[in-house]
Parts: sequence; structure tokens; C-alpha cells
Amino acid sequence: MVQNIGLVPVDANDKPLTPVVMDSVRITHLHTAAVNSIGNGVVAAMYPNPCRGIINIDLPDLATKVEIINMPGRTVFRAEARGTFTVDLRDQETGLYLVRLSNTNGATEIKLVIQ
Repeated sequence: MVQNIGLVPVDANDKPLTPVVMDSVRITHLHTAAVNSIGNGVVAAMYPNPCRGIINIDLPDLATKVEIINMPGRTVFRAEARGTFTVDLRDQETGLYLVRLSNTNGATEIKLVIQ
């Protein structure tokens, strides 16, 4: 969403008459997905990121170990999965987490933010 802050006077060629400087940007809606593959590691998509506690992870059709680790280093979720699945982390504190994915192809780590 772009907030209109007013009109800028322009000349006949549609060029601003005075220098225009953007001094701040406010992002109100940001939808991102993490897609990661390190070397020959696990190719996966995780979304939404940041999340409010519910994430979806798209994994290959190959048994993949999924671990989610908080910043103190405690594993808060562990499972083996394949394909698309959903993880409920609403009982976890807000902050930064590390999602580790590993299978016979290798390993991948993705940063996850819970808001």
C-alpha cells in the first residue's frame, strides 16, 4: 500500500520542479516465503514467514526430518514428513527460530520469525 503524501509540482516534461527526497518508508503488508536449498540440500518452501505461529512447509516427496529450534537452542518441534504439511507453533514465544530440514539429499536451514 502506498500512502499519498500530496502532489509534487512538475514541468511540461513531467519532471519535478524541486528535488524529491524520500525520507521514510513504512511497510504495512509484507508477504514473504522462504525458499531454500544449500548446495545439494533439501529444496523446500516455507510460508508465511514471518508468521503468527502457523507455518506451511512444502517438502520433496522424500522422508525429511524437520526440526524447529529456538534461539537458546532448544528443539521445540521435531517430526519426519514429506510433501506439504502444516506446523502449529502458536504456543511458542515470538522471536527468531531456525528450521532444520534434512534427508538423503542433504540439509537446509531456514530462519523463521514468529510474531
